[in-house]
Amino acid sequence: TAEAGVRKLEQRLSQVCRKAIMDIDSQKTTRIKLSNIKIAEYLGTPHSKDTSKAKEPTIGRMTGLAYTSVGGALLDIEAITYPGKGQIKVTGSIGAVMRESIDVAYSLVRSKAAQLGIKSDVIDNTDVHISFPALSTPKDGPSATLVITTVIASVLAKRAITNNIACTGEMDLRGNATAIGGLREKLLAALRNDISTVLIPRSNLVDLDDVSNDIKSKLNIVAVDNIDDVFKHAFIMLPNTIDLSKFT
Repeated sequence: TAEAGVRKLEQRLSQVCRKAIMDIDSQKTTRIKLSNIKIAEYLGTPHSKDTSKAKEPTIGRMTGLAYTSVGGALLDIEAITYPGKGQIKVTGSIGAVMRESIDVAYSLVRSKAAQLGIKSDVIDNTDVHISFPALSTPKDGPSATLVITTVIASVLAKRAITNNIACTGEMDLRGNATAIGGLREKLLAALRNDISTVLIPRSNLVDLDDVSNDIKSKLNIVAVDNIDDVFKHAFIMLPNTIDLSKFT
C-alpha cells in the first residue's frame, strides 16, 4: 500500500476479516470469496493513488520522484512567472538542501539562457514562483535538482514538458547529473502511477541490478549524463532559436 503505508495494513486486514465474519454469520455460510468487488464493498473507495501527475503536457510543471519513510512517491514541482526583478519565490515544505538545489538550478538556467532562447531582459525582469504542492512529503534530501532546473527552464523559455515522464537526479553547478538513493522505490512509484518513462542519472545504472525485471520491463528507463539530456527528453517542442546540437 502507498497510503501512510504499511502501518495501516493491519487495520485494513482486520476490517476485512471482521466484515467477512459478519457476512458468514448472517448468511449462514462457511466461506466468503474475497473478490475485488467484495473488498471494495468492505473497505470503500481506494484513496492511495497519487494525483500529482499532470494530465497533459504543461509549461512549468514536471514530475519528480521522492524516497520517503514509507516508500517511493511522486513529487510534483511547478512554477509560474510574473513581472519582477529576477527573483525566486518558493512555497511548499522544503528543507535547506532543497533550497540549495533551487539556487543551483536557477544559476544553471541563467547560464544556459542563450541556448534555451531566453533573452537576458526576460530573466532580469521576471520573477519565478516555484511550488511544491505535496506539503506532506518531506523534501530535505538531494534528488530533485534536475527536475527543478527543467521546470525553471520550461517556464522561462515557454516550453511544455511531457506529462508521461518522471525524473530523479541531483546535479552539480555545471549541469552534470549525479547519483541518488532509493531508486527501486522511486521506480515502483512511477510504475504505480502509470508513468511510462523515467530519467535517472547514468551513475545509477548499477542500481538497476537490485530492481526486478518485472518493474524494468514495464518502464522506459533512460540514463542521462547532464541537464541537456533531460531537456531533450522532457521538452515537447523547443524554440526555433535552439540548436539541439548545443545540448551535448
